[in-house]
Amino acid sequence: MHSSNAQTPQLLTTEIDGVWVLTINRTEHRNAFTPEIYSAMLDTLTRAVDDTDIGSIVLTGAGTAFSAGDDVAHYGQANDYHDSWTCCGCRAINCDGV
Repeated sequence: MHSSNAQTPQLLTTEIDGVWVLTINRTEHRNAFTPEIYSAMLDTLTRAVDDTDIGSIVLTGAGTAFSAGDDVAHYGQANDYHDSWTCCGCRAINCDGV
C-alpha cells in the first residue's frame, strides 16, 4: 500500500493491490467539491488511464457523508472550473465529450 503523489489535504489517495482509493476529505463541509478537489481528482484519473497496474478506482468520502456535491461558496471565485473539469474529465476517461 502506498499514497499517490497527487494527494492533497482535500483528496487523499491510496493504492492497495491495484485499487486506487480516493477519499474526499472535507468533513467540515460534508465533503463538498472544491476546485482543489476537482484538480487533484482529474490529475489522479488522468494518471490512472495510463497505469496498467491499476485495475479499479474507489471514490469515497471521509466521515459520515460521501459528498454534498459542489461547494457553492466557490461559484463566484472560479467561474470556469466546472467547464474545465467537464472538458478535461472527458478527455481523461476517453469519452470524447459525450
